[in-house]
Amino acid sequence: MVAALDEFPCEMWKYRDECGCGSIHEIIVHNTDSEVNSYIRCRRIIAEQGEPLMAYDENQWATALDYHEQSAEDALALFKWLRHKSYTLIKTAARTRLGACIVSPRKQQHYAERLARHLRAPRPRAH
Repeated sequence: MVAALDEFPCEMWKYRDECGCGSIHEIIVHNTDSEVNSYIRCRRIIAEQGEPLMAYDENQWATALDYHEQSAEDALALFKWLRHKSYTLIKTAARTRLGACIVSPRKQQHYAERLARHLRAPRPRAH
């Protein structure tokens, strides 16, 4: 995500198209809030095996937390820190701990492996 941002001048980050899609700025803040939830879920998977994970309404967060007015720079710094901490934890966690059975509150499916893949994978450029 960070490398993709270099392709766009900061002046463009708050631009919204006529469809009302989120601006680059809002997507940065959204990705960071998503990473915050992944950070918590990752730790819960390891520390509280078998417990359900918290759901959240990302659209409600975007509106209620006024993403457009939050600092994109702060969000990027937090995103990098959270991703690094989760990556380090997953890398050092015992294999048996990451195989824990955790059920996603919305999708009712096993979540541990999907979360591990999500944290290891680079973000798509369009997101």
